Amino acid sequence: MFITLKSYIANRFEDSYGQIRLFGLVMFINYPLFHILLMFGTDPVYQNLGLRLFASTLCLPLILIDKLSTTRFKRFIPIYWQFTVMICLPFFFTFMTLKNGVSTIWLMNSMSAIFFMLLVMDILSFLGNLITGICLGFTFFYLTSDTIVLNPGVVSIPGVLSTFGAALIIGGLFSYNKTKREEHKRKSLEAIGTIAHEMRTPLLNITLCGNLMDRSIKNLEKMTPPDKETERDTLDKDINLLKEISKNLVEMARGTNNVISLLLSNLKQDFSTIKTEPLSIKKVLDETIKSYAFKGNDFDKVNVEIVKDFTIFGNQKLLVHVFFNLLRNSLYFIHAAGKGEVFITVKTKGPHNVVIFRDTGPGIKNSDLHKLFKPFFTNSPNGTGIGLSFCKKVIENLKGTIKVDSAFGKHTTFIITFPQDNTDR
Repeated sequence: MFITLKSYIANRFEDSYGQIRLFGLVMFINYPLFHILLMFGTDPVYQNLGLRLFASTLCLPLILIDKLSTTRFKRFIPIYWQFTVMICLPFFFTFMTLKNGVSTIWLMNSMSAIFFMLLVMDILSFLGNLITGICLGFTFFYLTSDTIVLNPGVVSIPGVLSTFGAALIIGGLFSYNKTKREEHKRKSLEAIGTIAHEMRTPLLNITLCGNLMDRSIKNLEKMTPPDKETERDTLDKDINLLKEISKNLVEMARGTNNVISLLLSNLKQDFSTIKTEPLSIKKVLDETIKSYAFKGNDFDKVNVEIVKDFTIFGNQKLLVHVFFNLLRNSLYFIHAAGKGEVFITVKTKGPHNVVIFRDTGPGIKNSDLHKLFKPFFTNSPNGTGIGLSFCKKVIENLKGTIKVDSAFGKHTTFIITFPQDNTDR
């Protein structure tokens, strides 16, 4: 239960990532600024500078989120984000509304706070934090006050204008930021989808050429008379080689076409129609290495250790694609560094099954580690930024996790973990 909740919070944190720094910046300024503005107001209101400064201070780490994501505290950031929103919005505005006699202006401020929460959170996180914050706000009020003294007050034009003005400005900033990010994502996904569809035509031609070559070879076998034994042996070898090439062309085109279908399923965020079956991880890894087009002596740089094979319920093409991506990235970077090897390990560790891809290449900078699984981020000149993002979605769909560890200049390690009950489907 706790692991599921933790995983849910982490996933929702990634969805909100683009809004977090803006939230921290806006709220860091908002709390002390409005304290000053209210000091010059004509209506007497309850103020709590200490609480405002506390809320403002909580927002400061959110402004520095990119730097904190490279430290040992990164695993606490998703929970800290939820806590900060809960304190800064429902808790703060519930307490201040009660302290100000449930005045009309503070009720309007509370409605604005709820509106802001909906802009930065999914519905379940919103409801959980809203209920928790309101309950804590009531509790803190009753611990510090005797009773509620209702004082709706007179709604002044400056008060209304300041409330609606703040809501429009802050809401506009969040809405613009969210729209900009979604537009960028939409255009990128449309481009990838178009490329994937366009690739089907040359793949179809490759398949047709392979089938045509196979038919021609069969005709050639029937028409060629054996003049000499040695010539016939040579001809047989050439014909067998052409058969193998023809077969490989058709299989490669078919496999690539399947991967395109899987990629398009990923763009639609829909894995429900993909066929799954029990798979040996060793066999999936063997298929990955067999289908990989190694260059030069690359094959000799790949070291595979099967400590203990395990079975997983999944789709072979998807898993081959994941391993293919990790292997290709490792080989690319050891080439770029001019040094290193790739080590692939399959084993069990406690209640989990583990696959590890480790390369002793250039490593990854700390500032880039937390971005690796984000769509369209790449530190490769020819990269698209969708490979690792796709891998993460595939692994999570199989109830697993994928994490990265790196020491810049020394190594990069991707650790894929599956629960041992994965085959219980």
